[in-house]
Amino acid sequence: MGYTELSQLPAKEAAIWDAAHVGNDGKQRQVTRQFAGVNSSGEFTVELFLKEATDRLACWRDGRYELFQAAQVVADSNPAVDAKTFCTQMEDAAYAGALTLRQNGVPLKADTLQRGSVWHKAVRQTDVNKWLHDIDAGFELTYPYAEPQAEPDAPKVKVPASETKEQRQGRRLQACIDAGLPMNDKAALSRLPDGVGDVADIERVSRQAFSTDVKAALTRRETATREGGTVHRA
Repeated sequence: MGYTELSQLPAKEAAIWDAAHVGNDGKQRQVTRQFAGVNSSGEFTVELFLKEATDRLACWRDGRYELFQAAQVVADSNPAVDAKTFCTQMEDAAYAGALTLRQNGVPLKADTLQRGSVWHKAVRQTDVNKWLHDIDAGFELTYPYAEPQAEPDAPKVKVPASETKEQRQGRRLQACIDAGLPMNDKAALSRLPDGVGDVADIERVSRQAFSTDVKAALTRRETATREGGTVHRA
């Protein structure tokens, strides 16, 4: 794990490392984070920085925050909300029993909470949003970063290493037939049936290139049929 993995973090998170003061050893940086007006600072190697960020974001994705983290995330997405003030509102709601705080996933009773000691207590996104709904806040706590869209696994198409152009064309025609497309009439020569593009997507080629091959194979098949010959099947 190292500098390359920083690119996998949301840009806002990676920027914290970029802005941090580099220590004398050149390996550690003085990293400062702020949540709801509370600064936390410490020396981190890039590996420890990445671990803290990825672990914390994993909790956030799972809907688990510390109270002051939740306040900051809400404020960051709602310019009219001051994070520190909102955190105090959340704190008051917890003391009043309107907002549930938790420890190891277990709800804490409001009368056991001590003033000034709850900002680092755990809170669930669902509990925060229930309270926000009850007070008609008009906004919610949501995970602050867009999730990267994973590329779907490309379906595997077995292509012989020594495949000729004619064999490729025949294989693509056969793929259309195997997909249940009507390829056995002359109409297909003038206009390929709907669904050819879907078969082309499986091979990750453009519809145009795929269609050109399919029509070439169809033409050879029709010619061979007229002449009483045979045509290669993939």
